Amino acid sequence: MDLSLTVLGCATPYPSTDNPCSGYLVSHGDTRVWMDAGTGTRGPLQRHTRLEDLDAIWISHLHADHSADLLTAYYALLFADVERNPVPLYGPPGIAGRLTGFLTNGPVRSPVEDAFAVTELHDGRETTVSSTPRSTRGG
Repeated sequence: MDLSLTVLGCATPYPSTDNPCSGYLVSHGDTRVWMDAGTGTRGPLQRHTRLEDLDAIWISHLHADHSADLLTAYYALLFADVERNPVPLYGPPGIAGRLTGFLTNGPVRSPVEDAFAVTELHDGRETTVSSTPRSTRGG
């Protein structure tokens, strides 16, 4: 099986009319990882796969041009017609706290863990992502 890299966008520090910020889809067999979720990348992602079919999301660093579309993914996973368990989300130390502040809607902290299963990666840490059954919430 071949490894495939699809560029969803590569504009920085903000999207242009025809080019979203940084985002990529890495595929290998049935495994699909959304690498970086920069502003505007969720739209092109949907041409290739659905959120419920992702095996993981990986964020390289916490600048908005690499992570802002986690907001749209968060709302889709919790409030739209996307049915699945939390998406594994890998990112740098501090990503969970940063997302909680970013996704807050009012005085109550956002339930980040309802949408994303967050794993903070530190230097030298290795992890494996593979295609797994994607049962829906409550299923």
